[in-house]
Amino acid sequence: MHGHTAQAKVPTYMLRPGPLRDAMISELAFRSIAEEKATRAISYIVATARTFTQWSSSGLSSSTKRATRVSFASSARAGVPESELGATIEQISGADSRAILEPLEDFAFLCCAISVTSSPEW
Repeated sequence: MHGHTAQAKVPTYMLRPGPLRDAMISELAFRSIAEEKATRAISYIVATARTFTQWSSSGLSSSTKRATRVSFASSARAGVPESELGATIEQISGADSRAILEPLEDFAFLCCAISVTSSPEW
């Protein structure tokens, strides 16, 4: 559930500020946003697909949600308090998300909207 075994311990050097911890926190912050947006993009695809089975759509959604929880759990284990995760993620990766991920999400939504409105079956 958390992406690691219960016996796994975080080394003390990963709990103190430094280049390795900073890089890891930055990567986890961006990935958590990317995985949330991937979940949304999958829902656009599922909504417009005509032959997608319920099992496939729920499996894809569950996988991306689980990956997002692993990112959050990893950040918390690296010393970011759970109460500060949202603010930390926004501070570290919010601008990159708006510059990189939001245009991709908008494009995916637009493609699905065009597919729905141009299809004679809809």
